[in-house]
Amino acid sequence: MGRYALILGLTALVAALVPSGMYWGMGLGSFASVAGWLAYRRREDAGWTRLAGAMGMTLAIVALLLSSGRFALTYWAVGRLTEMLAA
Repeated sequence: MGRYALILGLTALVAALVPSGMYWGMGLGSFASVAGWLAYRRREDAGWTRLAGAMGMTLAIVALLLSSGRFALTYWAVGRLTEMLAA
């Protein structure tokens, strides 16, 4: 579970950095953060798998922040352009 969370977190981070991957970054980031949390909470797993889950969760949160920031900036820019064209 920890490996999958880490792979999903890395994929979400790459998707958040690609110009057309904003929504992919949001979706994969939210899924990877839940998978990382579940992998971290499993007490019976080895320490490195729990650590991989925590790393995947951290990467997913960074991807979510980057994607959400891009979305907010795009939303603001479109609103500003609409104001400028309406005047």
